[in-house]
Amino acid sequence: MKESLEDFQARITLARAEVERANDRLAWSSGMKAKGYVSASTVSTDRYTLARAREALKQEESAFHVFQKYSAPKTIREFEAAVTAAQGILDYQKLRTQRHLGRLATLEKQVELCTIRAPHDGYVIYANNPRRDITIEEGMPVRQYQPLFYLPDLDDMEVVAMIHESIVDAIHPGMRARVEVEGMPNHPMEGHVTAVALLATFEWRSDVRYFQGTVKIDKVPQGLRPGMTAHVEIARPRRENVLAVPPEAVASADGHDVCFVVHEEGLERRQVKLGEVTHDLTEVTGGLREGEQVVLNPQVEDPDVVDASTLADVASTPDDLSPGSPAGMIAASH
Repeated sequence: MKESLEDFQARITLARAEVERANDRLAWSSGMKAKGYVSASTVSTDRYTLARAREALKQEESAFHVFQKYSAPKTIREFEAAVTAAQGILDYQKLRTQRHLGRLATLEKQVELCTIRAPHDGYVIYANNPRRDITIEEGMPVRQYQPLFYLPDLDDMEVVAMIHESIVDAIHPGMRARVEVEGMPNHPMEGHVTAVALLATFEWRSDVRYFQGTVKIDKVPQGLRPGMTAHVEIARPRRENVLAVPPEAVASADGHDVCFVVHEEGLERRQVKLGEVTHDLTEVTGGLREGEQVVLNPQVEDPDVVDASTLADVASTPDDLSPGSPAGMIAASH
């Protein structure tokens, strides 16, 4: 930029000097012509030379103006764009280098960790998957992140319980649970619920849906092994002063839950509202009163032939619906 400006200044200075020289030459020849020493053609030639010098100066000044206003800013912007592009390429190469350095560190760590050391004592369980025809054995090809084996900690065990969809909403983390393992019938264990799955487990052989619930065992006894089958009872909140009847006393008629109540003049089919249910009792929240008698196993299709010889009392039971009621059948694994 500096060299171009100096070059323009030198050329303009020379053009101005040439104009001054031509102007002086024209003044001299004009004076000499008046005295008769030069011809008119000489004066015309000097006048033409002056005009040409002035035009040359004008062209140099115009070129300098174009350079300052257009050419120089354009060139500067082109250089700035080139610098910006080069900076972008440099930043990309820096990121690429960092990524490759990170990958290099990962590969070096993998090489270092080729020898796998167990963090604790236990049993090695190969990650075989019969559904996908995967059997872990020597010489087989493996892929990255493929599970090869598990090393369960036998001092920290949990049960994966299959919770029926009808009661899953009532099961929450923190609930106490009792675990009985089929292979250890005389060693009941205590535990607590730690998680309940949000999605049901799909089983193509059945339309019933189960949700996986995790029950952590508080104290693991000797002899407990992963893969054993267990039965779990989850302690639900205690209910006081519950109005309840045996499950056999509740029937379904016209899409409603009904009970047959015994009166002196006969039987009354009464619609009821049900609450919580256990194996032995069904909570009635509306439709019955304490002390009334209801018929067990009624024949809903023909109420006139209901056998009233098998009766049950509607009782207020403070203890029957209590913690420890079975929450469902569950399967176990580690």
